[in-house]
Amino acid sequence: MGIKTALLFVLCLVLWSSCLADVVTNPQRSQKLMLGYVSHPLTDNVLLPLIRKSYQNIGLEVSFMAVEAERGLRLLEDGMVDGDVVRTTLVLDNLNGVIKVAKLGEFTVELHCRPGIRCQLDDLTNPGVLIFFPESARAVKTLELQITAKKYHVRDWSQLVQLYHAGKVDRFLWVSSTLNCVHPATNTSVVALPVAPIDIYHVIHQSNAALAAPLKHEIENELAVINAEGCR
Repeated sequence: MGIKTALLFVLCLVLWSSCLADVVTNPQRSQKLMLGYVSHPLTDNVLLPLIRKSYQNIGLEVSFMAVEAERGLRLLEDGMVDGDVVRTTLVLDNLNGVIKVAKLGEFTVELHCRPGIRCQLDDLTNPGVLIFFPESARAVKTLELQITAKKYHVRDWSQLVQLYHAGKVDRFLWVSSTLNCVHPATNTSVVALPVAPIDIYHVIHQSNAALAAPLKHEIENELAVINAEGCR
């Protein structure tokens, strides 16, 4: 091997190593990130645009995949998605390999009922009552509500609203946020549940840990704008 050939070989090796290191340390340059989310009016109307813009502000493109609540947790924990738009502390504290990036706000939990029917807290422990709820089984357990009424699990919060408007749901649990003033249905009776507000966070898989600090900064800036404008 001549001197020129050897030098060329070394140069190519150095450049290849540099490119490989850049891909490893900067995964956003080599692929589009995928974020899961559970459809909810707050997520669809407020948080999806907020999160998309926050990623774009640091030069990243993201795509979103609607998931069922429990399946989304498994995908997140297994690293099959790069993060999740919003998750509650009810489940995050028991997940492995997930990083809380920024607090997005709080959820309060409510019982909603169709007008004209009984709507009280003890409906939750009435075996003759059917209550619809789309959140994961882990969250229900962590709430410690000891729901002994019949529970029907639906795909997500948006499907729950559709079923209510179609006349197929009479009672359901709901989570509300001050970021979104619109209730799922204007003609429901509402009973607040005696549980503390639940913190909600944008989260990423630990494989994307390098993104946490810049994302936190951008998300908090975008949230400040939304909070200044008032709930939507």
